[in-house]
Amino acid sequence: MWNDLPMGGTNVHIPIEFDDGAEWLVRLPQSTSASPPKVLADQSLSSEVCTYRLLKSVGIKVPNIYALELNATSPSYFLMDRLPGKPTFFEVIQDEGAKTKIIDDVADCFIAISTLPLALRGPFSSARAKHLACIEMVLARIRGGYEYVEAAEEVYLIHLELIEIVKILYPHAAQDMGPPFFLKHAESKGDNWLIDDSNHISGFIDWEWTEATSPQEAFVAPEAFIDVGAFYDGSNALADALDRKARSDLADFVRNGKAYQRLPFLIGASFDRDYYNMFAALRLLVLGEAMERERWLEKARMKFAADAGLMELQ
Repeated sequence: MWNDLPMGGTNVHIPIEFDDGAEWLVRLPQSTSASPPKVLADQSLSSEVCTYRLLKSVGIKVPNIYALELNATSPSYFLMDRLPGKPTFFEVIQDEGAKTKIIDDVADCFIAISTLPLALRGPFSSARAKHLACIEMVLARIRGGYEYVEAAEEVYLIHLELIEIVKILYPHAAQDMGPPFFLKHAESKGDNWLIDDSNHISGFIDWEWTEATSPQEAFVAPEAFIDVGAFYDGSNALADALDRKARSDLADFVRNGKAYQRLPFLIGASFDRDYYNMFAALRLLVLGEAMERERWLEKARMKFAADAGLMELQ
């Protein structure tokens, strides 16, 4: 029975059916070796409930939340509506009309989120500060021998240049210190969009670990729309949808958001055969330079030769 319950990578959902036909779900975190400490997991659960209620207040299609139960010694959980529809990866949808409907629904979600400017964003005062802190943490772990042991020098050099790229993307620290910030879903692969029989999004789910960030990052095109034929091959269907809805400001974030979209895929990410290619694509976007890996390594070693951390690795 346990294996038949609807669940994702971190949460389990227990269905509740009422005599009047209403359906709810009990959402509770799975407990695994990778789970955060319970106090942090409970904070995440509380934050997710608040996020759902905030999104609901501006008409975004999210479940109603009925109760939150935080328990010290047993699993915490909350009760929510079970929405119609099924999680569907965007890239497997073949019907162009269905894709257009989904893009239009995502555009409406972006517009609604844009009406919720936030004054606070948590431990960092800006997106620039967040990225720089994350990069410094990666550099420290490389120097300590905890990560990227087999490719320490190359990844260290890449992250040194990522510092420069972040400062180019956010050139004025003083202008990036305050609100407004906007909610951004932690994942946008599309499997957290419920698609109904009419090919519309019936619900946006799994708002766990949502962050508040700059509009440049909050309104980039979702990962689900990357490399899906005409939708990303010289076309900006989401931006076009936002233009039709008289929100050219959000459309500009989508059109100009490629660099902001790529950055999180590099900071502290797994090092594999595609890692440098992703970095090279970001360099081309921000610095306007295309360079083969060996040539870039040669230049980077000279450029950062005086970096004390790099010298520790050599």
